[in-house]
Amino acid sequence: MNQFADIKFKRIYYIAAGLVLLWVLLEIRFFKIQILQHNFYVEHSQQQSAKKIQLIAKRGEIFDRNGACLATNLIHYDFGVDLSRVENRELIARNFANIFDKPQSSYLKKMRSERDFVYLERKVPEALALKIDRIKDPGLVKFEGFRRYYPFGRCASQVIGFTDVDDKGANGLEMQYQDQLAGKNGWTYLTADALRRFGQNVDLPHKDPQAGISLHLTIDKDFQTIVEEELDR
Repeated sequence: MNQFADIKFKRIYYIAAGLVLLWVLLEIRFFKIQILQHNFYVEHSQQQSAKKIQLIAKRGEIFDRNGACLATNLIHYDFGVDLSRVENRELIARNFANIFDKPQSSYLKKMRSERDFVYLERKVPEALALKIDRIKDPGLVKFEGFRRYYPFGRCASQVIGFTDVDDKGANGLEMQYQDQLAGKNGWTYLTADALRRFGQNVDLPHKDPQAGISLHLTIDKDFQTIVEEELDR
């Protein structure tokens, strides 16, 4: 009888010791997660719920020999939708169709994408961007960017060249010096606040864009204009 009681007591002792050991291990694990690795898991959680986007670098400018700017950049806006947060696709499509004079179906088709985010319009001037700002939907996202602009129009255009819709050099010096002019794009994370407004979270990892290098040519804008006008005649 005593031998049976001893065996039973040892079993209870081992079970109790195992439970205590398990509890200690859990406490150590909780301490490690909640205290030692708190910042890591908070940052990881934020990154999972955030949207990583690219920050476009400002393209380098092109000047003549006297410092007159032949190619520069104007601020423009890109508009897209976060399909996981959008509330009224019909409202967005209808307003975009009215503003840009395009079929409503084209915007609805874009918003049927299997991706989480799609662009609706890019390189939108400020006047139209103000109209889009009136559309209230938590899924509508706005980005500020740059659009290439040539202040003197066709002056030296055969030499300077031009950029495509993605602001990449497509001809002339714009293409020849694409890598130098383009700079280095950066990236950041967009998160939504309590009101579901999107914005950059500076506490998350990010990389600032590096502006491109400007070119200074030996061309004289005034002489170039005179020569081109004479050639036109």
